[in-house]
Amino acid sequence: MNRFLKCLSRPLLTGIWIIGSLVSFGSPVPRVVSDINSETRPVSSSPEGFSRFGEKVLFQAGDFSAFGRELWITDGTQDGTVLLRDIRPGRGSGDPEGMVELNGLALFAGDDGIHGNELWVTNGTTEGTRLLVDIFAEGSLNGDPEYLTRYKDRICFSAENRVVGQELFVSDGTAEGTHVFIDLNPGLGDSDPEQLTVANGLLFFIADTPESGEELWVTDGTIGGTRIVKDIRPGTSDADIDYLTAVPSGVFFSADDGVTGEELWFSDGSESGTFLVKDIRPGSGSSSPRDLAQVNGTLFFRADTAEFWGELWKSDGSESGTVLVKDIRPGTSGSGPSELTALGNRVVFSAFTDAESSEPWVSDGTEAGTFLLRDIAEGNAGSSPWDLVAIGNNVYFGARDGLVSQLWKTDGPSEGTVKLKDVRVVSGGIEIDGLYLFSGDDGKNRGKNRGGKIEV
Repeated sequence: MNRFLKCLSRPLLTGIWIIGSLVSFGSPVPRVVSDINSETRPVSSSPEGFSRFGEKVLFQAGDFSAFGRELWITDGTQDGTVLLRDIRPGRGSGDPEGMVELNGLALFAGDDGIHGNELWVTNGTTEGTRLLVDIFAEGSLNGDPEYLTRYKDRICFSAENRVVGQELFVSDGTAEGTHVFIDLNPGLGDSDPEQLTVANGLLFFIADTPESGEELWVTDGTIGGTRIVKDIRPGTSDADIDYLTAVPSGVFFSADDGVTGEELWFSDGSESGTFLVKDIRPGSGSSSPRDLAQVNGTLFFRADTAEFWGELWKSDGSESGTVLVKDIRPGTSGSGPSELTALGNRVVFSAFTDAESSEPWVSDGTEAGTFLLRDIAEGNAGSSPWDLVAIGNNVYFGARDGLVSQLWKTDGPSEGTVKLKDVRVVSGGIEIDGLYLFSGDDGKNRGKNRGGKIEV
């Protein structure tokens, strides 16, 4: 069955500016779905921040003929692509961010120029797009809601008010149901909750308290069930926790216990179930695990050792099962795997070698099954793949062949890694109902917009 790719157009930084628009790709003839910025001068609407909302998609874009960057919605048709509300009237920008759906509503952060950056809500209509709560409640000072995450029947997020500082808040989508959840650093002190992550039926997050410093916390949605998981770095020093990555049984993350350096850890939400997986770089040196990706229960990630700097590793959560997958770039320079993206039981990623520079690779977790997919920019020019998005049996990504950026896809083997179209992908987007929405430029937009059309 044919699937259609849709793209949101914005400029490439090549000296030529284009008008951003929503473009549909389907068979040979290009069709513009919506010319968001209708001005004839070459200015882009720069769509970004795509978020599912039922059968539609919310995003941020700027019609600079009349508005700044505001909240838009699309169903993939011209008539169905509309500005929801000019949050900050005039050419100022409301800058809507972090849209998360909850029971037919979407909550997000926005700035109307009066109340500061605060919590907003939409039901998908202009009338239903409004300020939900002025969290800071003091003029234009910002409540700065961020890390909006759906957990059970509420949205949890980090925000600041003049009573408790920066703490964990919750909302059920109503003004009455939006409030401080818990004040972990009592008074005006900030616990700065970060990286809210749902796993194993719990909400994990990072928080900073006077007693323990920055450590891993968890909640089951109740005050009594909100606690520090473990004081990984005992005392008031920070454990420097980062890269919380959910797996069915808990979270992997990097942390520094003050003894082994920054290494790979795991937690199921209990103190006894929170442990150092492996001291990959023995002693006080750090392997600095990063770019974590969960692939059917196996964690792939990038790590450093004295022998293998910046290479691909995998872990099943045990010390013996945490191993180097392949020394892609032999020596201490490292291949720097990044953009790790799950595709079935494999991971697709970008890696650097001396022969090809930065190109797309794939791994099934074995040395033999880890290989270059295609040398897109032949020689050592490097296509620098970016914004990898998995949809069904394919991963879509942007790549650069010389000075030209293009849309590519792969289903895993080298022969299945193909260029779809000379559509200059600028930034990746979102999968919805088998469609891929992304920001790009077909190279033909000069004042007015056109698209390309591709059957997938």
